[in-house]
Amino acid sequence: MADIDDAVAELEPLMIREKRPSKKNFKPRRSQQNACLRFMHGAVLNGILLVLQNFSMGASYSLIAAFFPVSAVEKGFTQFTIGVLFGTYAGTRVILNPFLGKYVTIIGVKFTLCVGGMMAAGCLILLSFMDNSPPGAPYIGMCFALRMVEACGFSGSMLAVFTMIGKMFPRHHMMMLGLAENGFAMGTLIGPMIGGFLYEWGGFAAPFLTIGGIVLVVSSLNLITLPNVQPTLTSVDFTMFSVLKSGFGLVASCCTLVAFFIMAFYEATFSLHLQLHYGLGPSEIGLLFLIAPIFVAILGPAFGAAIQRYPSVDPLFICTIGFGIITVSLQFLGPSPWFPFLPHNLWMVIIGAVIFGIGESHCIVPSVAAQTRVAIVTLGLPDIMETHGMVSALFNWSIALGLFIGPIPGGALADESSLGFELSATALSAIPLFMFIIMSILLIIYKVKGWDIYYRDGVSMDNLERSYTSVHSGGENISKGTYGSHLGYLST
Repeated sequence: MADIDDAVAELEPLMIREKRPSKKNFKPRRSQQNACLRFMHGAVLNGILLVLQNFSMGASYSLIAAFFPVSAVEKGFTQFTIGVLFGTYAGTRVILNPFLGKYVTIIGVKFTLCVGGMMAAGCLILLSFMDNSPPGAPYIGMCFALRMVEACGFSGSMLAVFTMIGKMFPRHHMMMLGLAENGFAMGTLIGPMIGGFLYEWGGFAAPFLTIGGIVLVVSSLNLITLPNVQPTLTSVDFTMFSVLKSGFGLVASCCTLVAFFIMAFYEATFSLHLQLHYGLGPSEIGLLFLIAPIFVAILGPAFGAAIQRYPSVDPLFICTIGFGIITVSLQFLGPSPWFPFLPHNLWMVIIGAVIFGIGESHCIVPSVAAQTRVAIVTLGLPDIMETHGMVSALFNWSIALGLFIGPIPGGALADESSLGFELSATALSAIPLFMFIIMSILLIIYKVKGWDIYYRDGVSMDNLERSYTSVHSGGENISKGTYGSHLGYLST
């Protein structure tokens, strides 16, 4: 990091606010050009490593979805116990995140990020030996213990990544924050495919050793390359729950929670359903798990770009459409016995996975955009980095809560001794259907009345759109009404 510090020192003369020559005549010295290049290269490397940290941590959470349920049943797990194991991981994050958020600056941001990643990597490596454990209570107890310790390291690493981004990329904070969040989402969705292929190629230990090794390498590289930073303490008087004071802030947070609730149920129960009813192997199951993230990766940036470019586009409307699509997808994934005309074959399940990925893409990025609009426009919180960091903290807390509560009731219902996957997917579709109905009613009422959901003190989304347009058309005054520019990360 000495090169980056030297580069910043050489760039300081360029940052002095004084009358400079016109752009046509201004030619920076070669040393300043080299310093700029060194700075950019170092920042790009650090940004890539931070995103990779989140991606690998997301994959470490979900890689067991494609193969572990099948192996665990042979060791004494039930479908309910598997659901509890998935939920315990996220539950540990829900409990630990507020504590780490308060003390991460005391512990040290870089230390928390790197040691947390190494702790998670160590637990993954130890899990690779669990196939040699005797079945029953010893196996179940050790799996729970290792996953809970892994979740502790995961929580610290994730929180430190977002804090580090806020300090290292102040001018591109939201763009990098979005990349990190997308990295985690993609790792979570692609993890089962990676785990399934590695399990079929190298057995039970291969997925844990491979992903654990990747997490360990990325954490070590971050330990070497990241600077030692301490976040600046501010005197803000709001918390990550301040957005929930608004009714639509609560609705937006519920959108995130429900989207990941359904995703957690899908990850914890879908693989066993495919293995029992269609005879698929781990690699084939992993390929089916890849379908949803493909559509999230394609449509998520498209929705983010639309919300960024046109602030009048309502992200809650996009979420409403998404919940309708998710409701339909759960009928195909079983398929639902309530619709006997749906054929029970693998192609129908594939169609359901495609529709599911489309529905999830409508809810993930737009929900955090809605939370940001509520925070800045409706509640009038200051348009500063701390506010956007607070929104990100609430978004990630909602993710963890959804991943915590999703597998437990989902696993209990999907157990073959209970409803089974087909009926449980149909029953749980009532939750996104409820969100679709309630949000549709609210949006229709506001549309008929001519009300602006985000209106506050004469500031509406139309005003914000005009300010956004003026900023990006070359305007100089960017200190007011620049909400659209803060959503740039959503298009990444």
